[in-house]
Amino acid sequence: MTVKFGQHTLAIKTPADIDAALIETTGCTGAEIRAQLERGAYPAHLARALHPFLADPKPLADLSQDIASDDVDLADLRSQVIALYPSSVEKPAAPAAKGKAE
Repeated sequence: MTVKFGQHTLAIKTPADIDAALIETTGCTGAEIRAQLERGAYPAHLARALHPFLADPKPLADLSQDIASDDVDLADLRSQVIALYPSSVEKPAAPAAKGKAE
């Protein structure tokens, strides 16, 4: 899988445990990042969201500068990055109600 923007094509890998990798690198879960991106994003936000998925890591500042270049369609890149993130989070089942002891 790749992400393309401007003159760049970056190979993408999905971490085995997406949320653990994202919390380690961004401090947020995938669902939180997706929600932020769906509201809009600047180049620095897109770089931070894309960075954990890079198959060939590059410095975050360099990625952000690449994204900020004039020939990048930010809306298209935002759509590509959103697609990397889970669309929903499975919630644990609610514990069964316990009956009152008589």
